[in-house]
Amino acid sequence: MQLYRVLLAVIYTTAHSAVASPFIEVGDMHLRHDMTVLADHGIISAPVTTWPISWNSVADDIRTATVKSDTPAVVKNALLRIKKRYRRQSTQGRLQLSGRFAAKTRDDTVPELRNFASAPREEAEAGVGVEWMGETAAFKLNATYVDDPEDGKDYRADGSYAGVVLGGWSYSVSTLDRWWGPGYEGSLILSSNARPVPALSLQRMSATPFESPWLSWLGPWQLKFFTGQLESDRHVPQAKLLGLRINFKPFDSLEVGLSRTAQWGGEGRPEDVDSFLDMLLGNDNAGENGVTPENQPGNQLAGWDLRWKPGKTLPLVVYMQRIGEDQAGIYPTANMYQFGAETWGSLGHYDYRLVVEYSDTSAYRGSNHDWNVAYNHGSVYADGYRFYSRSLGHTIDSDSAMTSIRYSLYGHNAISWQFVVNNGKINRDNEGQNAVSANAMDYTDLQVSRRQPLWRGDLNLGLAYIDVKDRQTGIANDEIQAMMHWHRRF
Repeated sequence: MQLYRVLLAVIYTTAHSAVASPFIEVGDMHLRHDMTVLADHGIISAPVTTWPISWNSVADDIRTATVKSDTPAVVKNALLRIKKRYRRQSTQGRLQLSGRFAAKTRDDTVPELRNFASAPREEAEAGVGVEWMGETAAFKLNATYVDDPEDGKDYRADGSYAGVVLGGWSYSVSTLDRWWGPGYEGSLILSSNARPVPALSLQRMSATPFESPWLSWLGPWQLKFFTGQLESDRHVPQAKLLGLRINFKPFDSLEVGLSRTAQWGGEGRPEDVDSFLDMLLGNDNAGENGVTPENQPGNQLAGWDLRWKPGKTLPLVVYMQRIGEDQAGIYPTANMYQFGAETWGSLGHYDYRLVVEYSDTSAYRGSNHDWNVAYNHGSVYADGYRFYSRSLGHTIDSDSAMTSIRYSLYGHNAISWQFVVNNGKINRDNEGQNAVSANAMDYTDLQVSRRQPLWRGDLNLGLAYIDVKDRQTGIANDEIQAMMHWHRRF
């Protein structure tokens, strides 16, 4: 029970008065660019690799920020845009209505990979929403109808939440997408690839450092915890999904993230206190410490990520994520890896960002592959680390590798462009579970999308050319896919 006492002590000692604020949600690449530019230039002190982000954690920095004559244009532009967005989304005491419509083409022979910016999940979607924010409470309710859904769910409440703020902490129930880590094309532990898991959440509203001299070296920090429930139509119905992430900035140039998720319990599985504590302490590997498939408490992933800006003036960031599917003692092993680098600046009437990213979801023990381990758990949770058949982690799923290049342009008039190239090998060992492809597959796609104002809303249009080759059958397929998404606040 010591871990609970530590968590309660942290909540108590860091409590302060705070007001409710909406969340900065996953999916808006334009807003993510502005947030990271301001963080990398020292204007925003809060961590920026855990989404959704509370506006409360960045509000003071945004309100008090000023620019100097020698401030780079990319920083001035980002600050102007984010201040405008904050003013629009922080109005209290007024109902805000919204509507959205999305459509895309889809061919079942050509898989789709999702990233931070992906919008529609199905061929046609239509939704309405209402949100409200008060002094200590806020809610957002979305209702969406989808046509011909892959998971059979015609009506959804994805993107909804209701919460209250007590003592500087937000307590909420939500169906929001989560993105844990610095990557753009995927996160190894938790991304928006699958539909959001309904969950109860605890989140620190601010990022102010500890006052204690023993912990103040951590710098600005945040903590997020959730407990959710997976779908009933799976091998272990209604298994629980738990997640904890702490990220902190010991230096202005360095952000560190520590993440842990666990599948636990479910229909027919132990859910008593002993089982929970075994899961919490990592005593959950069958064949060790008296653990058998019958009493094995859970399936866990854990690891860390770094985002580092070398030099104060150089527009360059490098990042890394390492997530283990297993453990040796208390240390994660059977690791997956992600590496990336990004740079940014101004070009004419646009700000730009260039990102190069590599992800490998094979589980490595040292230099050796451990195939069919990542996102899989055959001894108990046979459906693996998935929700409605899509990976909760990286979009490429198990035993895959992908290199991505993303070039983005952000205009001062709310127009933006995204150009993306992905090249990868899916399910490289040609065995085991992989939601993208049951066989080994070569995958290449070229994407272009544009966002612009339309009818007092935002319109996103996209085209993608996807080329795949099944390495077992030799069959090749290619397709041009189109996407549109329009959203408006009334």
